[in-house]
Amino acid sequence: MPPENTDITSVISQQLGKYDLEILGHPKIEKADNIQLQALKLTPISTLNDKPLYIPVPVSLDVTLDDQGNITKIQGDSPDADAKTAAGDFYQGLVERKQIAGLSGGALQSNTTHAVKVNDKGQQVVRRTGFL
Repeated sequence: MPPENTDITSVISQQLGKYDLEILGHPKIEKADNIQLQALKLTPISTLNDKPLYIPVPVSLDVTLDDQGNITKIQGDSPDADAKTAAGDFYQGLVERKQIAGLSGGALQSNTTHAVKVNDKGQQVVRRTGFL
């Protein structure tokens, strides 16, 4: 494990980013080398400008760490088929209701609740920006 004064959440969050995973909340540490946590897996759902368009899909992870706090194993990092289908249906509903800013062609609509944001890795991700 990393030294006691190290924020384990930020260490794990940074490492999970390499796998297109975003940590939710704070990890539940059950023992020194095994952590269970909730995360969002960036899952390709469509394309925009000939690039993949991602939707964050919830997953439950079991993460194994070495003595230095580096991830050695991740289990549960792939959403199941039902979760992927639900994400696709959710995206399609947003498109049909013109709730994603920039996808409706032209001026922003007053009913947009989401927008396509580009993350640090250059991935286009649909993110919530507001509520109706």
